[in-house]
Amino acid sequence: MPLPLLNGIVDTRDQELFTLRRQLAQLDEALRLERIKTGQVESGVRELRHVLNPLFAALRKIYGEMDDMGLSNSPVVNGDDRWNAIKARLAPRLQAAIDIFLTQGTMTSSALAAALRTSNSNCSTNVVGPLLRQGLLVRNGRELSLKAL
Repeated sequence: MPLPLLNGIVDTRDQELFTLRRQLAQLDEALRLERIKTGQVESGVRELRHVLNPLFAALRKIYGEMDDMGLSNSPVVNGDDRWNAIKARLAPRLQAAIDIFLTQGTMTSSALAAALRTSNSNCSTNVVGPLLRQGLLVRNGRELSLKAL
């Protein structure tokens, strides 16, 4: 068996072992700190759940009673019959946008996107653009509104 020092090879295993142990100690400390943070977050979530549980139970009871009365989740829109006729020939997403404008009135395209639960670019391209091209929306600066019938 050849000896490493006689062949000119320096044995650095001790230094590598020392470096790896130091890194392991640092990672153990980081893990300990993250576990403390996780425990604090879990404690906060438990406290929040404890505080909000009565409100959740009350809302669940209210919505249960509304469901028993046959009320739907969507708001009732008492729009003009002319808007209903126009909506009948539109895509469902455009119909929803018309309903939102009938209930909210004037709004920005970003507010409409939030109400439709879609991105701003998707709303501008696939909702606002077609409604503007069809002449159903009127732009006043940043605000959008339905045209007067």
